[in-house]
Amino acid sequence: TRTEDTATLTATFSKPNFTITYHYTTSSADTTDFNETSTVQYVIDSTVNITAPPTRTGYTFSHWLVMENAGQTDPGHAWTANERVDVNASFSTADRFGNVDLRAVYTPNTYTLNYDSNASTLIGGGNVETAEGFDSSVSATWNEATEIAEYGYSLAGYKMIGWNTEADGTGTTYTAGQNVVLNLTSINEGTATLYAVWEIQEYALTIAKGTNANGIGNITVSVDGKALTAGENGAYTVTYGENVTINVTYNTGYTFSSWSGGT
Repeated sequence: TRTEDTATLTATFSKPNFTITYHYTTSSADTTDFNETSTVQYVIDSTVNITAPPTRTGYTFSHWLVMENAGQTDPGHAWTANERVDVNASFSTADRFGNVDLRAVYTPNTYTLNYDSNASTLIGGGNVETAEGFDSSVSATWNEATEIAEYGYSLAGYKMIGWNTEADGTGTTYTAGQNVVLNLTSINEGTATLYAVWEIQEYALTIAKGTNANGIGNITVSVDGKALTAGENGAYTVTYGENVTINVTYNTGYTFSSWSGGT
């Protein structure tokens, strides 16, 4: 007799792994070169949590976009951070599953840019005037050019010559009408300030003997005890706000009456 043996073979299936690749950048520059990546694995019949990219200075992450590469599932679809995704519904075509590439989309941060008169320490600084229509608070955007405001403040004895990033003038100075990328703060909806740069004015002081000139002897001019020398045109150079002392000697028979002019 012949005995026949039988055997049973059982097929074992495993779920293949697929990859989600995140493409992003941490650069604060205005760039489209997203050469930084991270990957996670997924299998069919599962869900995955879409994660946010690392922080990018000057930008706020908006969403992930499925890249338009050949073979991508649902190209152009947007996914938000922390979104829970059913891979069967989202990462498959009619006949297959596949790897997915997601590209970060960012929005440049905006902030308020204030123009400060910076006149509190100046002579008569409380009397600074603002030009009609001057906007001392505007919006600026990270990595986008901003047109520097005109010199919208005026103050007797001073002339505005620029805007500086520091109140004491030690920062970067910009001129009115300059079109420049400032990037003064990377904080979204933050605040930054440009401070007025002032130049104190000098004046030519001319002293004329006027009527009865024969009665005037010698004239000396000094500032804070230091004698000034008249220029070739006979005028003295003085700075706004200085205490000027004029000493006049008179010939016998004459006395001082008054000063006139002053223009």
